[in-house]
Amino acid sequence: MTITVEPLREDVDAGVIEEARVRQRRQRRIAGIASIAAAGFAALGLALAGGSGSPHPAQAPSSHRPPTTTAPVSLTSASCQITATAGRTVPGPPSQSLLSILGVLRRPATAADALPAAVERSLLAPQLGQAVTLFVNYVRRVQVVGAVTYWAFPEIVTRCLDRGRGAKPTSISEEIANTVEDYGVPGQFPTAAAGTAANIENAGALSYTGPPSSSTITMLVPDKVATVTLHYPAGRIGGFDRERTPAVTVKTKIVGNLMVVTVPRSGNRLTSPMTMTWLSANGTTVKKFDTL
Repeated sequence: MTITVEPLREDVDAGVIEEARVRQRRQRRIAGIASIAAAGFAALGLALAGGSGSPHPAQAPSSHRPPTTTAPVSLTSASCQITATAGRTVPGPPSQSLLSILGVLRRPATAADALPAAVERSLLAPQLGQAVTLFVNYVRRVQVVGAVTYWAFPEIVTRCLDRGRGAKPTSISEEIANTVEDYGVPGQFPTAAAGTAANIENAGALSYTGPPSSSTITMLVPDKVATVTLHYPAGRIGGFDRERTPAVTVKTKIVGNLMVVTVPRSGNRLTSPMTMTWLSANGTTVKKFDTL
């Protein structure tokens, strides 16, 4: 069985969003960041590959903030241990490693792209051992799917690195593209798909949420990907649901470098067994992944 999913979205310049729905049990998987954390952040040295990049011609609305430094938030050894550090905004640009693969960040900003104040406060809220530097002029409103609005943006995440055996902790930074979801529920603005440029190129910038019988997957993909197919063989739905279902292939179009699609799988069956195929605008295969 093949299901073709057309993104149910409002235009990014449209107005009122539908009344928000209350979300059920949330599961999350941000593969790039999680794998880095599990490895003791050993791979984070790759995060800033490509440098700070030269300014990009995309112009922000005049209401955006004036230029300041783009250096990441500093976390000292002491602050890594005891201080909740607030994030901050800078005008950008991010590095070419992200700009070169995410066309949504390269397009000129509009007034509709600006984050609502409550969403921005949530992203920049003080956190123990972590702080973000948000490239505020490169935030883009990507899609509206049902009651959910998605924004994509680049940021530098600075984290504390525990060196162990009594050694003072140190900080390390990585530049990522991130997404945030607005469900219309006050104070709830979860981040979703996120990853470095390398993660995005290798299907690692994904996240999922949903009830036991299905999941909504969000994933950032590079410019060359126009359509994604996800093939699941016959088998259990996964998670707490042991029902068996026939094989299914879900095909969905990419909007603004972001895939948002609901599939009839969950838990450990969401990405394994599963075959993902990236297709270009003319239908040729860009990349194929077996069991993420």
